[in-house]
Amino acid sequence: MRNLELLKANRFPMYVDNESDEGCSKQQNMMQSKVSTAERLSTPNMQVPRVAEELKVPLIRSLLTKALKAQHVERFKLAGTIFREVLQVLPKQRICLRALGAMALEINHYPEAVNWLQEGVREYPNDALFHTRLGDAYSGLGKYEEALEKYDRALGLVVDNQSLIAISDLDKMTLADETISNVEKNHTDVKSTFKRDQIKEPDIDDLNAGDLQGAVTLDGLKIACAKVLSKMGNGSLANAILMEVLKDSPGNIDALYEYGGLLLSHGLIKDAVSVFLKLMIARPGSKKIRRSLSKALKRQQGLESLKNELAPEAMAAPALAFIASCVKEYGAISEAVELYEMASTMSPSTPGYFLSLIHLYEVTYEYHKGLEKAVTSFRNAKSSIRNLSYRSAIQCIDNNKGISQDQESNPSESHVGVEYPRWCILPSRDVEAEQERHVLVNNNQENDGSDRGTSSRAASAKPLHQTLVRNEAAYFTCLHQILEDYPIPLPLGPIEKSNALFLAGDSHCLSAAWRRVCPRGKDCVLIPKLVTGLKIWHLRPESDFYPKIAFENTMKSIPDVSKVVMLYGEIDCRDGIIGAVEKGKYQDIEEGVQATVDLYIDILQKLVTERRFELFVHPIPPVLNETRPLVQTFNRILEQRLLFYKKAHPAIGGRLHWLDFVADLLTVEGLPVPFPLFC
Repeated sequence: MRNLELLKANRFPMYVDNESDEGCSKQQNMMQSKVSTAERLSTPNMQVPRVAEELKVPLIRSLLTKALKAQHVERFKLAGTIFREVLQVLPKQRICLRALGAMALEINHYPEAVNWLQEGVREYPNDALFHTRLGDAYSGLGKYEEALEKYDRALGLVVDNQSLIAISDLDKMTLADETISNVEKNHTDVKSTFKRDQIKEPDIDDLNAGDLQGAVTLDGLKIACAKVLSKMGNGSLANAILMEVLKDSPGNIDALYEYGGLLLSHGLIKDAVSVFLKLMIARPGSKKIRRSLSKALKRQQGLESLKNELAPEAMAAPALAFIASCVKEYGAISEAVELYEMASTMSPSTPGYFLSLIHLYEVTYEYHKGLEKAVTSFRNAKSSIRNLSYRSAIQCIDNNKGISQDQESNPSESHVGVEYPRWCILPSRDVEAEQERHVLVNNNQENDGSDRGTSSRAASAKPLHQTLVRNEAAYFTCLHQILEDYPIPLPLGPIEKSNALFLAGDSHCLSAAWRRVCPRGKDCVLIPKLVTGLKIWHLRPESDFYPKIAFENTMKSIPDVSKVVMLYGEIDCRDGIIGAVEKGKYQDIEEGVQATVDLYIDILQKLVTERRFELFVHPIPPVLNETRPLVQTFNRILEQRLLFYKKAHPAIGGRLHWLDFVADLLTVEGLPVPFPLFC
């Protein structure tokens, strides 16, 4: 056995906790057990006693446990580093090979998955799980014949009862028959289907430790074959296999899911909606089921099929709102709007339905409808916020003539040639603040700053940042401060097309909204075009996440040949890129930034060529201490690649500009400049 102190000092000093030799010895003695008959059956060519003894080393167990925990929370980069280190000591360690292949599959790195899983197949030729996952990797690469070959091999192994015995189970097993008798090869009903989120503490003694999908079963392999056959265009054979599975296991979730996909691909919308609706009830948290139901509802007659499918007792406001919340995440926006409209009509005193509806009208860029829903919700409500009732707020809105549906009927022209009263420049989520202002002004009350806005009043009674409306509260606080410290000069006067400069971005575009700037010596007004919560990564072609739809609708609201400042990427730096690196999608931050910037530039050039926009790319403000280094890296790479693109494409480059004032955003000490860029 290898020397533990040598292992600690030379290979794993950063991963393991300090352990005394006495403690290690005690743990070693406690874990002594004989090698099972089952392991000899499963891996006849392995030096089983040696491997079993190495697995009992406390250091190795500690490392594998740490790696599995990191894998479970999708910190694949850390997990992969530890697994690779263990392989330096135990080159054939089964859990490591299995986990590295599984993680590569999870992030769609199919070539890498093939490499790890091929090694697993070579070392453990009788392990059906390696063959199955290798088939999954081949399927991801479009190598369908190879995938079917691996599934066929796994089927034979499962039938022979040699597939589910892992080397990580050596410490728990005594006899192969004892374990095999507990394996129900064909038991894949709803309750037995593996759910990764049910595992609280990953255990190296688990039969499938390191895998992210669970035990291999006969039904599971048949479904995998059907899925590949469907991709190959052999839908009839795929359907026959699925029917065989469902005949014996009518509640098999995976079989029903693939069957629903076949129905959808053949245009059987009503049946597909029926299948996916039942699946979502059984698995409400499944992203792939939600996405498939969304696809079905977006097809012609999809929503009508849903209404017909729902039983009368299911046509209740909570059920409709739940379905709407599920499908809007994956682009079924108009369908979600209709469902929320129905829910709010059934339960007019429930503000949550109206709030969700307002957010959807932001996505569709129909702000006037969102504000109308807010007013309707106020009228229906019977409560009040401290001493300000909703009805007094309604009176303020009724007395103001600034809201006009006619102004919003043509979004592309809505900002041109219109004199804006104050109501039109406030997002719908901040109506309450303005209502309070009008109440105070109309009553000639002095505002001493101690009771500013109804949201402030509500916050004094309840910490809004800990509620379901924390995002709305954050927006209100931000805008309240902006309007207090940098009030917008009113009236703005007519905004002609020639002096309109649109500012498109996430919430960071709000601080500069409606300010006057002088690009090229010409007076312009910055007209905000907000897309809440948008990451650049949401805009990739295959994405169906609703912020992408909000972005597309926002761009449609801008007239062709307009001048637009683009301010996106801060959320990618704060959340997206770091998470992607931790998940192992990129080797490091630099690679993640490069991939994001390349996508951004692709979007920009399409807007220039298709809409004839003149774009001014704004650097990300390096405001947060925690993300400032990443933001600076992002700005550096964005500037480099944008200038390179302009040089390589002079016809487009003349309408694509980098706003070169990154250095002005920080002090000499590297801190944010303490004054607004636009004023």
